Amino acid sequence: MFHRPSAAFLSVAVLAGASTHALAQSNVTLYGIVDSGLVYQTKSSGNAGALKGALDGGWAPSIWGLKGQEDIGGGTKIGFALENGFSTTTGQFGNSNGGIFGRHAYVQATGSFGDIKAGLQFSPFFLAIGGRDPRTMSNFASAFTEYLGKVGINGIFDSNSLVYTSPTFGGFTGSVQYAPGGIAGSSVKGRRLSGSLVYSTGPFSADAAYYQTKDATTGSTAIDGVTLGASYSFESVTGYALAIRLRNNEAPGSPNYMVYGGGLSWKPSSPILVDCGVYYSKDRSASGSHSLMYSVGSMYSLSARTSLYAQVALVNNHGGMGTGVAANGDLTQIPDGNTLAASVGIQHRF
Repeated sequence: MFHRPSAAFLSVAVLAGASTHALAQSNVTLYGIVDSGLVYQTKSSGNAGALKGALDGGWAPSIWGLKGQEDIGGGTKIGFALENGFSTTTGQFGNSNGGIFGRHAYVQATGSFGDIKAGLQFSPFFLAIGGRDPRTMSNFASAFTEYLGKVGINGIFDSNSLVYTSPTFGGFTGSVQYAPGGIAGSSVKGRRLSGSLVYSTGPFSADAAYYQTKDATTGSTAIDGVTLGASYSFESVTGYALAIRLRNNEAPGSPNYMVYGGGLSWKPSSPILVDCGVYYSKDRSASGSHSLMYSVGSMYSLSARTSLYAQVALVNNHGGMGTGVAANGDLTQIPDGNTLAASVGIQHRF
């Protein structure tokens, strides 16, 4: 006997058809990185002795996300990105601001006018640092761990922000960020501003960037930073140099950090990557507070998506500088003196 389809069935069928039609008009991609390993360090926070354990995201953060783009005509495309960070050691949120999409959550318009993103995203200042780091902002002993240890997550996962990136003119590309604080009665409290200017020609590239965040209560400058960097590529080797000034007026003693870094990235063959970096940090507001970190890493690709890696770092801290070798756990703050750390891990991309 023939039965009429129920209203619920018809509703599901209509929604399924609408979803199929919507997906056919746009390009939606699921992507991610799962990165996990083991670490050994001769010292840990509070002089607690040697540390042996699992390391989440030793080379790159563990993430998953969705991104999509639709061509609406006239050379303009509308897109979006939703990106989550998680810990492979606990399964909880990590490598983010703690939200379900705590790394990226923005809409985007791209065309001849440039690129506009609105929502949670990286600041131009943070992206400028990453572009000049010889270790490509590895979670283990890189400019990222220096930055995170000095000012926290400011400028990394910037919520409620609007970023405009211009087309390239004569080798120059500019980006400007405005993130209102959302405090009633004030256009300054909690506000974040950032900007960068990049110049690229052939194998040479250089940039300058600025970042500022205002205190949500007083409206005074809480954190600000300036960075200059350059890179030059020749055959399979790229050399990097960068300088960063980071000032944190809300931390005890109002530290004023200078970080100088440099190093090389070498790809001798398609499956092999070797990089190394040297980072010197000094607190200009505290005499005798400085650190020197050496780091080297190597990654071998087993396939297009899976790689093995090993990393070694040596840190020498003075005056309570506390420079750590990793972006999470007990590796973020290290006592004075020499500390040696090493990690091995596996990374899969999808």
